[in-house]
Amino acid sequence: MLMLAVSQDQDPGCCSQAAAYIYVEQYYQAKPRHGTFHLQTPEHVGSSGARKNPRTMAGLIPAGLGSAFLSSSEKTEDDIPLTDQRRRDSDTAQQQRQQHSRPSMPSTYRDDDDERAGGDTEATPFITSPASPDEEIDHEDDPRARLRWPVILYSFTIVFLVEIALNICWPAWNAMLEKGICAEMVPDLAGFLIAGDDLDPRCKEADVQGRLAMYRGWSYTIDALPTIVLAVPFGSLSDKWGRKPVGILAIVGLFLVTVSYEVVFYFPLPMWTFIWSSMWYVVGGGAPVGVSMMYTMLADVVHVEEMASVLFRFQTVFLLGELVSNPLGGFLLSKGPWVPLITGNVIMVIALALLQLVPETIEVRRWHDARAGKRPEESRGLEKGGILAGFHEQMQRIREFLVTNKRAAVLILPFCFMQLGKYIQELLAQYATKRFGWSWSKASYFLTLKSASFIVTLTFILPALSTFCLARLRMSSLSKDLWLSRWSGLALIIADIVITFSFTPALYTTGLVLLAGGCGLGPLIRGLLNALVEPHHVGILNTVVGILETAGIMVASPIFSWSFQQGMELGGAWIGLPFAAGTLITCGATVIVWAYRIPVEVERGILEEDHIA
Repeated sequence: MLMLAVSQDQDPGCCSQAAAYIYVEQYYQAKPRHGTFHLQTPEHVGSSGARKNPRTMAGLIPAGLGSAFLSSSEKTEDDIPLTDQRRRDSDTAQQQRQQHSRPSMPSTYRDDDDERAGGDTEATPFITSPASPDEEIDHEDDPRARLRWPVILYSFTIVFLVEIALNICWPAWNAMLEKGICAEMVPDLAGFLIAGDDLDPRCKEADVQGRLAMYRGWSYTIDALPTIVLAVPFGSLSDKWGRKPVGILAIVGLFLVTVSYEVVFYFPLPMWTFIWSSMWYVVGGGAPVGVSMMYTMLADVVHVEEMASVLFRFQTVFLLGELVSNPLGGFLLSKGPWVPLITGNVIMVIALALLQLVPETIEVRRWHDARAGKRPEESRGLEKGGILAGFHEQMQRIREFLVTNKRAAVLILPFCFMQLGKYIQELLAQYATKRFGWSWSKASYFLTLKSASFIVTLTFILPALSTFCLARLRMSSLSKDLWLSRWSGLALIIADIVITFSFTPALYTTGLVLLAGGCGLGPLIRGLLNALVEPHHVGILNTVVGILETAGIMVASPIFSWSFQQGMELGGAWIGLPFAAGTLITCGATVIVWAYRIPVEVERGILEEDHIA
């Protein structure tokens, strides 16, 4: 099934993140650096009273775990002009770390701000304005002043609408698919799908539920294929055609997928044919490419010093959309399966119409290129052979990165485990309908608790813990990330165990709330990874992670659907089999994080930077 949310608990969120990583990396490699962009996780954004470490948070925009935010209020050491004292500190640290130090910026480097100020002094702010003289000269011609608010408002509204449209549809899709499979496997229920009667108890039998899990698993796998193949090509096309045309194509493809589902259910066609509805994602690349276009349009028009706060609110839109749509979808489904489906289609059309009104932001990119003195043919447009050449170059860079960054490669392994375990959360609704005999609408209501818990954790709990570790425990920013990730992993293990043995609705509800304790594991590990690689490798790091996340969905979905099928056939406590498997996988990721030790030279460098800051 398909969903747009990039929060940790939803599968296409991972695909969205992967596509956004791949494309936004291309974007910022080409964009003139009048300030450097860095990724912040919610715990960093919310931390107050503590100096944030730019290297720990460096990265690119994702689509999802819903938990990364772009900031330029801080620069990497390569972007900060060195004062005399800082240069002496840097030279001392360089001698201590000889073989392991990152490349430092030559002392002759002069920032635009230094030229205006006439040089550095000890009173010079460590973080200076990213504006350049050219920006002041060209201020009247800056298209961002004209496009900023329309793009922000339209983007927020469109994402909120699409999030609601898809999330109110998915319980109905599951219910209709379950009915269709039941009608196929129980011959005397022919015509049951169209009649829309109350669900027959025979539809909760193990063979029906097992086939439902299998179909959904393979659907997730096929959903991921267009994302992997088309994310980079459509990203390149957006540099030639513009962001809006590619975004429109993505939403059109998404709409075609939803309509094709409903065509299968209405006639009805053989239920297995709904799996191939995902092939409509070839039109625009689907939700992942659409989300990446929204991120890119925001990056086009928002000044770097404001990007963190804007994208924090943008990420909140996804979570709020999920929070609203779960109970709304359950309520509409109680009125009949076609009520939420038709409502979702109408909302999707409204979102598509609003997208037509969004101003094109490619002119901002061209304005940057013109100010940087680039000729049009030098810009990263779709050149002859550009797609194949770009793909080959990307694969070559990935190979080189993994060979030269072995420490980071070790820490990337938990992402493989986490992505395999994340898919299990997609089985939560079906698990509840089978174990407790709930309707799909009631199961949807209960998932609202998980969404609300995620929002509270990402917005309040993690930022508070981050501040406590930095201000009270005097941890370095890197040690703080490592310890929080360790405890997040343990919280996720406990949640999986509780859900596995949730023989009562009360235990199930407790497990849903506890899942929020582990929602920061992904962003925290990403922060650690960003600290271990050189600044110019941050982009390729996030590309590797994005590819692993998307590939993880392809592998995990059929495997865990099969385990759910086997658990239902065995019956009893075995129904929780996929969650038990998820517990083991989460244990693997957590063991790696607990066993990992921060290299001494890296920790020393981080402490020096925190002290200077």
